[in-house]
Amino acid sequence: MGRLWLRMTETYGHKFTSAYGVEPNESWAACLVELGDEQIKNGLTALLSREDPWPPTAVEFRNLCLNHEPSSGVDWEHERIRQADRAGQELLALPRPPRDPEVSQRGIASLREQLA
Repeated sequence: MGRLWLRMTETYGHKFTSAYGVEPNESWAACLVELGDEQIKNGLTALLSREDPWPPTAVEFRNLCLNHEPSSGVDWEHERIRQADRAGQELLALPRPPRDPEVSQRGIASLREQLA
């Protein structure tokens, strides 16, 4: 499990460790306990052909190891984050409001009054 964790950390970096920690955890161990070395190797090889830049969950990785198709039941919020990342977009960025010079001048005048 330690070698797998190192490989996932090398592949996904901070995205993996911030989601799952720097040390192997019980959830991943429970998902993968019945898998052999060859199956884990299959999963690691399958990662190379994924288009998703985010690391898989333990269940997703298990499915890759067992050559199962990934489930389509991805939580909508996670899918939205993945789509924004693929498109190189900022997820929650709002457009800048238009600047109003009159509002700016009133704000500056109010600050000057308070500081005087």
